[in-house]
Amino acid sequence: MASRSPLDQPESNAGAWLWSIAIGAVAGALVMAYSFWWMPWVHAQHGWIVSNDIWILTEPARYVADGAFGYLYSARNGYYSLPLPALLMAPAVRLYDRWQMVGGYPRTLPKPTAWLVVGPWAMLAAIPALHAWRRLTATALGRLATTVLQVMVAAVVVVPCEFWGHPEDLLAMAFLLYSLGATGARRWDAAAWFLAVAVCAKQWSIVGLPFLIVGAPAGRRLRVLLEASAPALALAAVPLAVDWPDASRSLLFPPTALHVGSGHTSLILPLLSSLAGHHASVVGRALEVVAAPVAALVVRHRPPATQTLALAGVLMLRMFLEPVVFAYYLAPGVAVLIVVAVKAGPAVTRRVVAWAGVLVVWALLQSGRTGWWWAGIAVIVVALTASAGYTVSRPPAADRGATGSGRFAGLDRAAVL
Repeated sequence: MASRSPLDQPESNAGAWLWSIAIGAVAGALVMAYSFWWMPWVHAQHGWIVSNDIWILTEPARYVADGAFGYLYSARNGYYSLPLPALLMAPAVRLYDRWQMVGGYPRTLPKPTAWLVVGPWAMLAAIPALHAWRRLTATALGRLATTVLQVMVAAVVVVPCEFWGHPEDLLAMAFLLYSLGATGARRWDAAAWFLAVAVCAKQWSIVGLPFLIVGAPAGRRLRVLLEASAPALALAAVPLAVDWPDASRSLLFPPTALHVGSGHTSLILPLLSSLAGHHASVVGRALEVVAAPVAALVVRHRPPATQTLALAGVLMLRMFLEPVVFAYYLAPGVAVLIVVAVKAGPAVTRRVVAWAGVLVVWALLQSGRTGWWWAGIAVIVVALTASAGYTVSRPPAADRGATGSGRFAGLDRAAVL
């Protein structure tokens, strides 16, 4: 019997971490290089490209670093996440304050020196995101194929989040994927706690909760619900109690910027704005939260991969229900869809990654509100989900072996941490 190649041997968790660190570091270095050199080299202009969104995170982090945790939502408008991202950013803010560096808020600067600390610190969030993805897909691919695909995932999932300055979305995505892996392994407590961290990082992760609850045994569902929701409620309780006006505005009724210079204005913005005005985002996000339990109930008796595909579909709804859409909004849905595609087989994986790449690049380059843009996005999303869903929907065949839908059995034995 021929010996197996080392590249086909099961990968250790340490190996998964090493590859994730290496690929995450390269992706971060490329984003930082683009930030420093694109304007002077391409446009012959003085300055760096730094997303203003990163300063939305650093200002609440300064309140945390200074001991004013309860008042972090009064730092500046635009910070709508739970306090966990600000807590994690606080050490970087303390460091650049100690070194007397300057940020990009309240005045925009051509070269905010704090970016030298904040940028690399924020990009560390890519490492757990890549690790969670690699561990969830490692059972279906050889080590070389996993590494190549992980590089592609870094390009279409990680880079947009880093480019827009949203490490909290990467953290939420990482722990959502960890939760999926623990769910497949029937580790219900671990799955609930992973999802709890994801929700504390970014509230959109709550759409994973119905899928976790309907998948858990009947006697464990209340416990899973409490474990997954209690940390977020505890984190929100302090600022809500201490500074209700600012905290409630940010956490419960976030205002929407209806006119922006970048991003994609939704075709349903007139409807949303007529219903809720500057709180139009609340309506869209409420619809997504309602869609999650409906999808979970519909697929509750289906195979795990079908449930994962349904979760990806709910996450992809965000691009249609948000008043203004940015490229990093696509990252969670794309990451989960690629997991499903990997379990489906190489042919499906190639199609889904190709469609995902087109979708993300399009979202990065285009802006404004045009009918043809949204028509193209709809076509891409349908094609992307259909590529993964075709194999998911096929009935399992006894002779399919380790290919086709038989690969979905690996989702039940997914390795985590």
